[in-house]
Amino acid sequence: MRKFGLGLHLIEVLEEYGIKAMTKEDEETIEDLLKSEIPFSIDEYGRVWDEGGTYVADVTDDEKQIQIRLLLDLGWEEVYKRDDEDFHLTRVFEINDTKELSDFVDEINENKKYYCRYNIYFNQEKIESAVWDDTMNPGNAEFNDFESVNYESIIEEAMEEKLFTYPHWLEIIFEENNTNAYQVAKKGNGDKTTLYRLISNNTSFNNIQLSTIDMLARGLELSHIEFIDKYFDRFFDKEDVE
Repeated sequence: MRKFGLGLHLIEVLEEYGIKAMTKEDEETIEDLLKSEIPFSIDEYGRVWDEGGTYVADVTDDEKQIQIRLLLDLGWEEVYKRDDEDFHLTRVFEINDTKELSDFVDEINENKKYYCRYNIYFNQEKIESAVWDDTMNPGNAEFNDFESVNYESIIEEAMEEKLFTYPHWLEIIFEENNTNAYQVAKKGNGDKTTLYRLISNNTSFNNIQLSTIDMLARGLELSHIEFIDKYFDRFFDKEDVE
């Protein structure tokens, strides 16, 4: 554990130990510690701890530790200590709406909910997954190894939230109404290219124009109020409002 006390500047800490703040927030946290003259420590994993033993930030140049930090920020959880051979990150995904569901489940029952747990073993460079449904005990799910595939590529997909792909909200609307962009645009007196572009650009429901709402409502044979009542709560992301 490397301990730091008074009279140090962040740049001196980083240059002397060849490390860097992983995020702007981490950099600001360390600057605040230095300005407040509160001693802090940095462990072998680049984790910064304040005087009271609280984990407050990360500084490291170790690629593996950077990957772990980024995945933890995305909701993955640590299992075992990081120097343990079986140390891994784990995360459970609900996969009913994913495009990959049929890759994991041979006979899909629409009345069931399906889940997938991914485990990433950094010290073994091994990845495994298990799938179960809501009628099963998750503890009995059988794991399959991914040792034969590119370990690094799966890590990249995990960090980019691309282990599973979810249909665009507009694709869900089309499927539920047994229609497509061409038919909706035709009935709605609009341009189908606008709808294709929403999907290809992954445009959120929050950012669609009033003219697009008008086209969709007409194309689905709904009033504007009916369209909003039916889809607003499902697809409007309240956390994305500035």
